[in-house]
Amino acid sequence: MTTPEEGRGRIPSLHDALLLSLELSWPQAVAKLRFRKLPQIIDLSVAEVTLVECPRRLPWGPSDCVNEIEVTLGPAGVGVRLTVGMQSGDTLVIDGATIAVDQLPFGT
Repeated sequence: MTTPEEGRGRIPSLHDALLLSLELSWPQAVAKLRFRKLPQIIDLSVAEVTLVECPRRLPWGPSDCVNEIEVTLGPAGVGVRLTVGMQSGDTLVIDGATIAVDQLPFGT
């Protein structure tokens, strides 16, 4: 199981990274976010997902870029919560059991 501290330690700084996609596999209960921050593509996968909030209201105007990412304990202190603050002013929230990080060369 990934603790919030482990999750924070593995996730590189994604400020100004582009959020390319957010994908949810309902049968597998996995949410995958793909970011581009040159020279890499970074995939964050949250397993055993229990919550996905994905507003796209753009209160600060259009932007595909990340402002900040935070990993904390999930509800009731169980699992993890991934919070992605976008430069559009929207906040994405994903609760699950664990977070995995994959860093790939750009162009993958």
